[in-house]
Order: sequence, then structure tokens, then C-alpha cells
Amino acid sequence: MPTGQFQVRLTIEELKHVPLPKGNFYVQASRHRGGSQLGCTPTVALSKNRAQFGSGFHFEARISISNGVLDPCEVHFSVHQETITRRLITTTLGVVSLNISQCAHSPSKRQLLLQECRSNCILAVHVSMKLVGGDPTFQLSKSSRQKSPSEELSPSHSRYEQEQLEHERLGGVIPAAIRATRPDPEEVVDVVLASVLGEGWLGQEEPDEVCGPEDESLTPTDGSLTPNVTAPPLVGHMSAPPIIPTSSTC
Repeated sequence: MPTGQFQVRLTIEELKHVPLPKGNFYVQASRHRGGSQLGCTPTVALSKNRAQFGSGFHFEARISISNGVLDPCEVHFSVHQETITRRLITTTLGVVSLNISQCAHSPSKRQLLLQECRSNCILAVHVSMKLVGGDPTFQLSKSSRQKSPSEELSPSHSRYEQEQLEHERLGGVIPAAIRATRPDPEEVVDVVLASVLGEGWLGQEEPDEVCGPEDESLTPTDGSLTPNVTAPPLVGHMSAPPIIPTSSTC
């Protein structure tokens, strides 16, 4: 059976969305779950809910080619947390697998949602592969070109969490399928008002503003634009006494 021999460069960039204030983490990479270990990152302290590793590994992978199609080749990642109390305690935060055959044609960065994890932690890795021997004429299977199972959103996550992860995986672009599932705020208001006020309120026009009877004193009687307004009498004011001329004698 023909095979392809690849030189693989695998970089574990960071672990993010860790819902903890602090902690120490490291990542182990192996050929497959329970297989030989490929490498391990140094232990990194958590900062702003993420641990940045930037650790790279080189290894060779010989992948079989069946009927001109490159077979899957999985790399397994396990994320561990170290807690120091009276002694060092190591626990597994989550695991995830990646089919590196997806990256045989071009380098790729993957956002992997951790499985067997109680939170929505994402492991960011970068994979580049170079063919160094074997049959160069191969194709990627349809399953390899699609999203790997490790990148599928777990049904245990809420709808909001799924939207956020999908939004980040696509680089900030909200898919139309997710956008279409969001309710229209105006429709939500209509439904709430209909349940409170009844269905009859829909389609009714707002009543005109109610005005009081027209004041006749403000309506001009001579056709002019100046209203016929009578000034009220002054109260508390007395007219000035008349001026009586007096004769002066020299």
C-alpha cells in the first residue's frame, strides 16, 4: 500500500477561556489516545483566563494512502492542571484529538474545543506538514476537509455558548444559520403585549389626541389672524391723580 512520509511541525499556542482566576497548566501530545508521546509543553501560569505556551514539536508521520486518498492520522492532546497544596496534585482539565491529515496540503490553525471538560476551554494549535517521501499524488478525504469531530460543539453546551464558540471559530463572522435563529425584538414585544392585552390590540391605530372644546375667546370674529383677547382688569392698582396747574407769584 502506498504511503506518504511527512515532516510535521506542531505548535501548541495557547489555552483560553479557562474560568479560573489562577492555575498552572501544561499540555501533552501523543500519536493517538494511549500512544507514544510526541512532546510536552512547559507548565505555564494562567493569566487573564488563558495560558500561552508557544511550544513546538517536530516529528515524522508515515500515513497510508488508500485508493489515492490520505488516511486519517490523529494526534491526541491532554490538558493538565497542577495544584499545589501540601503536595503537588495533577488533574486532567480535558482532552481533544486532531486529524492532522486535514493539514497535509497547507498549514492550518485549529481552535479545538476540549472534550470531557466542565467548561468551554479552547486549545489553539498550529499544524504544518511537508511531504518528504512516498507517493506525492494523494487527495484528502471529504471527512478530512470538513470539520473534525473534536471541533464539533458539544450538545451539553447552552445555545449561547455554542453561538460564542462558533462565532470565535469563524473569526468573528456570525453564520447565517445562527443569525436566523435569533428572534426579532419587535415580534417578541408583539407576542408579550398580545398575551397581556389580548389579540384584539394588534392592528389598532393609536387614538388621536383628545382636545378640549375650542375657546371662543381665542377665535377672531373679524376674520383677522389676531385672536379676540380681552385684557383682564388690573387689580390693586390705582390711577394717578390728575395734575392741577398752579399759578406762581413773584
